[in-house]
Amino acid sequence: MMRLSTCIRFALLVMSMTTMTMTQTAVAQDVSGRPPIGPLERVDPRIWDLQFTCSMLLPVEDRADGVVFWIQKTPIYFPMIFQGTYNRIDPGSLSASMTLAGRKIDSPATELSHGHAWNTSRGTIWIEPFKGNSMKWSMNMKQMCWSSRIDDREAGRLPWPQQWPEQVRKGLQKETLIESDDPIFKEFVTRTAGDQLRRVPPYYAAKDLIRAALKEIDSVNGTGNFGGEEGAIQGMDLQGALATARSRRGSPHDLVCLSVAVLRAAGIPARPVIGIRKDDQQRRKTNLVSWGEFYIHGAGWIPFDPVAVRNKVPRNRPVEQAWNGLGTIDSLNHRVPLCYRYIPEVGNGGPNYPMVWSWTANNVQNAAFYSTVALQMINRGRGPGS
Repeated sequence: MMRLSTCIRFALLVMSMTTMTMTQTAVAQDVSGRPPIGPLERVDPRIWDLQFTCSMLLPVEDRADGVVFWIQKTPIYFPMIFQGTYNRIDPGSLSASMTLAGRKIDSPATELSHGHAWNTSRGTIWIEPFKGNSMKWSMNMKQMCWSSRIDDREAGRLPWPQQWPEQVRKGLQKETLIESDDPIFKEFVTRTAGDQLRRVPPYYAAKDLIRAALKEIDSVNGTGNFGGEEGAIQGMDLQGALATARSRRGSPHDLVCLSVAVLRAAGIPARPVIGIRKDDQQRRKTNLVSWGEFYIHGAGWIPFDPVAVRNKVPRNRPVEQAWNGLGTIDSLNHRVPLCYRYIPEVGNGGPNYPMVWSWTANNVQNAAFYSTVALQMINRGRGPGS
């Protein structure tokens, strides 16, 4: 196991303030949503129209037997990052639609609340009482997303703070699928860093820990999602940080869990970001992806792509140099972030595999259903200030 190496324009989206299709309260801006500062900046904004459509069907055998959904008034929860470090949602663009047993409802009852964990927001779509064997709902929005750029040497001059800001301390705690309190991660940090952890600038320490953790993984499984890559995603392939550390294999999402768990165990705030990616080199490919962010005081939330770091950063590359997939990510503006958790904090039901959304299933009979999600991103060009 390696030890820590000793060599070791801002533009705002003009938001429409027309009548909104959801009730909105003020979004307070905190560390989680501030633009980056110091050696970290966001550049080259892109504007995207996003549609997230979920289709829910009863199993074929149940439909053949005449079994139906029997639903009382029930909420579906959909997370949103209105003001992230690298994105903004246009509130006037929000809309929702629903189809119940083939009957289209253009304006379902909706709510929008703010001030949740990490300064996120939550859209709620209400399913009206109905009986049937299928339903479909969609969330639509416009976002502006930025790429990231960092000066690695300047970031390496930022010291460890006496204490982390209160707003980022959640990024030091364990959560579902990120079991950072397990001894395996603390032991890994000790083996990797020895007594050098706090003697190295936190940015360089984070880089070396991420690389060391990812080099321990023997194999990465597939795209990270169950189902098709185009319009038929069933959910994310996830086992979590602990199972990945033990088995030395996992999905791309698991690499994010692992990296975040190691950073948290080292005392560096970190979090996953779950979102949607559009690959212009493969124009028809839109997929559910995740990446990580860690917080450095004096810079902000620094993004990293574990798959790129694992595949493209040699073991001997100095931490002072730029790394592919960490800090500077040119393609970050082709990723639309949705949330900072794999498992929603609200609701008591949802798809068979983690898939961003959840619902309160108390009022649902025959809730054993098959669901798929279709994702659509339309590039509306460069944002202001490009």
